Amino acid sequence: MHVSIVMWLLLAIIFFWVYGVNSRLGRMRARCLDAMGSLEKHMRQYAVLLQDHVKSNDDELPPRWQRVMDMLGTLEAELKDARQLSLSGVSLGRVWRSFEGLQTAWTSLVRAPIDVAGWVVSDQLRENWDATTFKVLSARSGLNGLLAKYNEAVSQIPARWLSRLLGHAKVGQIE
Repeated sequence: MHVSIVMWLLLAIIFFWVYGVNSRLGRMRARCLDAMGSLEKHMRQYAVLLQDHVKSNDDELPPRWQRVMDMLGTLEAELKDARQLSLSGVSLGRVWRSFEGLQTAWTSLVRAPIDVAGWVVSDQLRENWDATTFKVLSARSGLNGLLAKYNEAVSQIPARWLSRLLGHAKVGQIE
């Protein structure tokens, strides 16, 4: 009888310890997903900015504007894939490369002479674009911090023993 009580106490301690590890990692992962949602929200703001400026398919877009719109479409497709793959390092890398491509196309458009760029980029659009870029970079920084903390928690000795069994693995970062 004495041995069975000790055994049940030991099993209860192990159960609650495993439950605590799983809960902690689950909360950390949820915070990472929330931060990814915030980053995604800010990145989708570029489409809102451009929809007023680039009305519809009535006119053919000048090449530099078309490049920006193509890169915006690529970014939106990568964001959709990243949402489905849930913090995969490969999908996060693709999202960031698409964002950098969009920024490169935008810089090329803004710095081009007016006659080459086609339409004029208003000062208001530039200011809004810069503000959105600042928000994206801030959200990226916050997300990377949370991802680093999650990866650290997964690799710590007690959690490392259970993390794969519980469905928690290291995640990528946006670099």
